[in-house]
Formats: sequence, C-alpha cells, structure tokens
Amino acid sequence: MSIHGHIPKEILASFRKTRGFRLLVKGEPGTGKTLFVLTLCKSLKDECTPFYITTRVTPEELYTDYPFIRDFLSSKNILDAVASTAVSPPEDLATVFKFSDKPAFLQQLYAFAKSAEKPALIVIDSLEALKSNLNIRYESFSLEEALFEVSRDIKGNLVFVSEKVDITPVDYMVDGIVVLGKSKRERLIRYLQLVKIRGIEIENPTPIFTLINGEFRTLHFQVRSFYDYVVNLESRAFNYIKSGENFISTGIKYLDKILDGGYWNGTLNLVEIRKEVGDRYDYLYLPTIINHILNEKSVFIVPPAGIPAEAFKSMLTKLVPSISMEKFNKLVKIIRFTKKVVYDEGGTCDPCILNLMGESIIDDYEKIKLTVSEIRNEGKPALIVLGLDTMQQIYGEEELSSIIGTLVIDAKQAGDVLMCLVKYGQRRIIDVLNHLADMHFVIDAHEGTVLTYGVIPYTPNLHPNIHVEEGKYEVKLTPIV
Repeated sequence: MSIHGHIPKEILASFRKTRGFRLLVKGEPGTGKTLFVLTLCKSLKDECTPFYITTRVTPEELYTDYPFIRDFLSSKNILDAVASTAVSPPEDLATVFKFSDKPAFLQQLYAFAKSAEKPALIVIDSLEALKSNLNIRYESFSLEEALFEVSRDIKGNLVFVSEKVDITPVDYMVDGIVVLGKSKRERLIRYLQLVKIRGIEIENPTPIFTLINGEFRTLHFQVRSFYDYVVNLESRAFNYIKSGENFISTGIKYLDKILDGGYWNGTLNLVEIRKEVGDRYDYLYLPTIINHILNEKSVFIVPPAGIPAEAFKSMLTKLVPSISMEKFNKLVKIIRFTKKVVYDEGGTCDPCILNLMGESIIDDYEKIKLTVSEIRNEGKPALIVLGLDTMQQIYGEEELSSIIGTLVIDAKQAGDVLMCLVKYGQRRIIDVLNHLADMHFVIDAHEGTVLTYGVIPYTPNLHPNIHVEEGKYEVKLTPIV
C-alpha cells in the first residue's frame, strides 16, 4: 500500500464516470491550485487528452516550474493566453493564441479539442485572468456558458480555476466544486474541501494535502491505529533499523534523520498527545519499541491508560513474531499495577511482567530502578517508555509531579533513553517535562487526520502512515509544505 494518494478518489471517479464533467477549483493565491490541476491532468492522462490554457505564466515558465508535466502535457496542448507576452515562444514549445475576440478563441479551442484522439480535458487557469484578457466583464458569465457548450459538443471535460472563493452562478453550473485552503495554528496545514461532487459519495470531505517535491498529494485519513493495521497485514515483518552505539533508532527513517540518528542515550523524549487522536498516537511510539526489541535490546514499559499489561504483551509479541518468547521475556519488562500477585495456570508469575502495588510512588520507583538495571544488556542503556497518564491515575498528579524530576535525572545519568507519553489534561506534567526534554513531539488531529510535529527540534506538520514494500512494512512521515 502506498502512503500517498494524489488526487482524491472521489474526483477521479467523477471524471471517469461522466463524460463532460465540469469542475470548479477555487482558492486564494498560494493554496496550490495550479499544482492540483496539473496533477489532475497527470492522473487522467490515460483516459483524456489534456489542454491547458495558461493565463498567468508563459508555457516556457510552466515547463520550468513544473518539469514533471513534460511526460504527459504536449507543448502543442499548452495554450498561451498570457496577454503580456511580448515575444511568442518557439512553435515547438507551445501553441500561441493571440486573442482578438471571444468567438475566435472558442473556434480555435474547439478545433484543437475536437481533433484529440481521446476525450479532451480542458483546464482554464485562471477564469478571471482569461476574462480580463478577452475584455469580458467579471459579472458576465457568457464565457463560461460558451465553454460549457464547447465541452458538451466535443463530449470533453472542463476544469475552471478561480481566485474567487465567494459563491457565483458558476457554482450552480458545474458538477463539482473543490476549495483549496491553508491555515496555521502551530504549524502549516493544507486542506481541500470537497464542496460538491455530483453523483459520488464523499468519504472524506476535508482531506489534508501537501505540495512536497513539486507535486500535489492528498494524505490518507488513518482509519485504524498502527497496531490494528499491522496485525491485519499478510506479513508482519518490520523493516527495522540498526541502532548505533550512542543512540537508539526511532524505527522511523525520517524521524531518525531529523534527530541525527535517533534518540540519543541519556535523553528525555516527550510525546504530547492532543484531543481527538484516540489510540492512533501509537504510530509514533510503537515502531520505536518494535525496532528496539528487534535490535535485541531491553525495554521497560508502563503501558498507556486503558491497556492492561497482559494485553500490551500480547500486542508486542504479535508485532515481533521473529523474536522467540524466551528472548522476549529477557528483553521486555511491563508494569502491572495490582493489589495481589497474579499467577498463571502453572502457579508461576509471568517473567515479562512486574507487579507493583501502586500505593507508594517512592517505593515503586525503587523497584522500577532495580528492574531496569537488571534487564540492561551487558550494561547497555535501556529504552524506558512511560505512559504518564497511567501513572497519574495510580499515584495522582501531586505525587507524580514530585518525583518526575528525579526520574528524568536518574535516566539521564544512567544513559537510558526515556520516552514519556503525556496526554491532554496533564498540563502540569507537560509543563514540568517541557523544560527537561531533549526532544518534544506533539501528536494532534485535524478533521480526523492524525498529524505530528516537533517542538524540539522544530519541524513542520508530519503525516504518519504505513508503507508496505516487498513484504516488509514501515512508518513513513510526510511533511506538509
């Protein structure tokens, strides 16, 4: 499965379902409209012959700014409507239109589109600039009506690009409306609104997108958590990364690159989880645990709230099927808070699980320190993952706040890698750890799509998703730019 879409499937389905589909693409300057329609042409190149009417840049500039279009958009099919062009481009670069009146323009456009072997896909970029070039008042819609007639007659598709986001009569004339926008809370977010797609059910009306590497890419809504996705894969072989002597890999290549290798020994790594994320924050922390176990290094875990120790162990064993249970029990220790010792059917305790009473955080912390020192591989630093929401539920905010500084200092002095998972509502704990953290990432959701970004170090919004290739899976992070 690819981690990226390009054009939302609802839009592609509309063009493939209906001959003569008419789409209006709206958005303010800088929202990615031109890249969107060029990517649309690329996506439909096997079914349609694209004709791109450029009104804001010359064809030569278009090829320079978007070199990928050379593969599917012939120079003869780029129609130059830039009124300010002083010198015509060479004939092999583009077909030049010199507009003197509207009928002549339509006749030439009709002749080009009618001669195409496949149904035409006519893109007008932009509608307002074309009207200006033809000396047509903005309030008049005679040009749009005439273009609709052309598309109907040739049974071709039509795409208008508009700089105006307000509603006009054109909105009621087209079959589909897409509005591109961007906002910035903590980080830039680009979003696409599927306002209207006639005859097609819209699955996600507000997908997130990025303009990375000069292409328009929609980013998939993560319906399932990392764990729920992976356990249903045909192969659960994780594309693991070897850790270094002084750091452990995060299990995510992009994140390793940002952190200059991964989580360095003796560091506090804070993962702050916002509202509406649900259990999908596991895209950021479970790959680290999996990768660490596959490196055959020790990990100590206090599971996040709502996941019992036994369930967490079951999850991990399914995620690292290549590790024997004997080796797993030596490498992994998981905390279970209980008032009584739990035995299995054979009358023995699970060697993977450490039982704590949860009555005194000081007493329990001494047991935690002793256990961590016992599971270290030949004195090598351990990975310590703490679900601080669980610890706050057990000990209370005051008790947890009183010892959190000591916990961090001890881990740093021992050279361990400490990862703290903190959820919304734990503002006091977040404020304390933020001043101690070497790495601080936030996991948030926008219209249901999970995103993450770095506070320390600073990063743009990143979209996590699973990529499977040659029987192995990994988490990839795509920046929103």
